[in-house]
Amino acid sequence: MLMADDKTTKTPEQPVTDSGPGKETPPAPPKEPEKIYRKSTTNTGDKRNAENPQKHRVYMERNRK
Repeated sequence: MLMADDKTTKTPEQPVTDSGPGKETPPAPPKEPEKIYRKSTTNTGDKRNAENPQKHRVYMERNRK
């Protein structure tokens, strides 16, 4: 029985694929939470004071210690 020569029976080498970190697809970015719009309460005092500044001044003078 004849033995085949190792040089003729080898399959061609396949390129090595890198499956390490950095080659995988990045995860999808986190979904942004829905924005909730609320009425701003920071400017309401300014509007009241602009309408009647004397009333605000009297209130502040009475409550000053």
